[in-house]
Amino acid sequence: IFLGVSLSFAAENIREYRLDRASERESLERLIRGRENDLSDFQISLGTADRGAEAIAWIHAQSGAAPSRDSLEYHLNQFLVCSAMAANSSEYQSLKSSGDLSVLRDLDFREELTALYEMYPMVAEMHIEDCSAREAVFEPVMDALRIDPSGAFPRVRIEGDVAEILTNRRFLNSLSMAHSIRVVLGIFNRRLISRLEDLRTHALELLADS
Repeated sequence: IFLGVSLSFAAENIREYRLDRASERESLERLIRGRENDLSDFQISLGTADRGAEAIAWIHAQSGAAPSRDSLEYHLNQFLVCSAMAANSSEYQSLKSSGDLSVLRDLDFREELTALYEMYPMVAEMHIEDCSAREAVFEPVMDALRIDPSGAFPRVRIEGDVAEILTNRRFLNSLSMAHSIRVVLGIFNRRLISRLEDLRTHALELLADS
């Protein structure tokens, strides 16, 4: 009887172990797919932030200069685009809310995963601030501009005096604030990309060993 009970417990433990490992593998696979999507999104966001910051720096450097209308339009359009954050946290949130994060046995991986997702709300808020700062930049000089909605993306068209735009203090002050946000957003995007790449590598290693 004792042997039969022991064997029954052993069989149940093996069954639970196999179910847990299958759950872990499925979670890792879903996390990897989500991280691939996030990585692509953040790389696009980083490009947007960098181009915007470079464009603002160029515009500030034109103080006292007389750039062509086409040049100023080009750099205003580089800054015009702001990106919303659409990170995929559904698998992590599902594991967290159900208390099933423990299915991921590697404690280092779980800590990396948690640290990554704890950054997401802050960066999402920065994306919102970035788009708000963009609106604040264009508002003082809208009389001299026209937003052309045709094409894949809206475009800025300058219809007023270039010098008047470049000497507008509210425009320049708002531009400085927007530049700070774009630079910080670029820093956080780089940090997120680095963490996503490390997490993906770690997840693939765990998947290979599972």
